[in-house]
Amino acid sequence: AYAEDINCFGLCDKDKLADIINNQNDVKNGVKNIRVNGTDYSSNIKVGVTRKQQVPTRWIDQGAHEAIEIVEVPNRYLAGITEVALKEHVADKTNWRKMLKNDIEAVDLKEWQYKLRSFIPEEAQEYFIENNTETQINFPVHQYPEKPKSLNIVKEQNYTGKLVGIKGQYLIFEDQRVFNVRSNEGVVVRINVLNT
Repeated sequence: AYAEDINCFGLCDKDKLADIINNQNDVKNGVKNIRVNGTDYSSNIKVGVTRKQQVPTRWIDQGAHEAIEIVEVPNRYLAGITEVALKEHVADKTNWRKMLKNDIEAVDLKEWQYKLRSFIPEEAQEYFIENNTETQINFPVHQYPEKPKSLNIVKEQNYTGKLVGIKGQYLIFEDQRVFNVRSNEGVVVRINVLNT
């Protein structure tokens, strides 16, 4: 909850309430720092919030082949308002089909970091990261699908295919099928490996 979501009816100080809420959430979740990774470049330029201890795990999970951190803020409130401000100018969602096809454009993430700086809210400006570098991520993919088709294991029950890659949370098979591991959490899947 953010203080803006709570109507105090003049009986409380919203700024103090925001500090209390954010500090309680941060302590409860063990969060010390939150980074807004401004350009998690998986299918397009995009922005998202990543906890410090989740760098680069979250970027790998999302299929980003490179990323750069824009700000490192001390609480969720600042991370949230920064993300909201920046997503007015760049996407905040990954196009999974483009990401899996490896349909990417060459861009200068450092340049994008500075382009987005002017859109960072005033109260988060001091947390802008001046001197950082791009993180490059390589995935074990032998063949990218031209037309990825999602594999619905619940509906199909059985599937046989040759694994040709892993990108983000997806297993990529030779027949253009892709299996989203994350969206199948809780589903029991048995995998048999055949030597060919």
